[in-house]
Amino acid sequence: MVHPGTLILTFLSVAIVAPALAQGSTEPISGGAGWAGAGLLSCVLGWLLLKHLPAKDAQVQQLIAGHQEQMAAKDVIHSAALDKHAAVIEKQSAAHAIAMAAMTAAYIADVKDGRVEYKGSLDRLMQSHERQMDGVSKIASQSVEELATQVESLGEAVRELSPKSKSKPT
Repeated sequence: MVHPGTLILTFLSVAIVAPALAQGSTEPISGGAGWAGAGLLSCVLGWLLLKHLPAKDAQVQQLIAGHQEQMAAKDVIHSAALDKHAAVIEKQSAAHAIAMAAMTAAYIADVKDGRVEYKGSLDRLMQSHERQMDGVSKIASQSVEELATQVESLGEAVRELSPKSKSKPT
């Protein structure tokens, strides 16, 4: 199999040299320096096409292969890290769900206990107010009775004093 660079080099060499051969004469001033330049150019192009560019292609292919290997290794490491992260998230989510369920149950129990305690405290408060109201009503009724007794006493005193004051002129 012929390398593509060889074919290109051959074409370029023929393309450069053919016009000079067709002229058939060289200029006396340059002394055939055009042939030397064409030969040197052909050698440089030949080196580029036969030696340098194929080596550069091999180097680029090695770089691409190395990059693909590195990316594959990175993908494996990244996939493992993602799997590990997903497992950690699952554990945290499960622990969070359990903790939230426990907190919800405790809150519900506290609310129920609070309602019972609230009802009990309201009952105690009502009993305390009833006792205070009974005490206040007893004191008020005693005060009314004492006041009535005093009014009666004053009324008797006024009646006793009234006839005497009418009989004696002052």
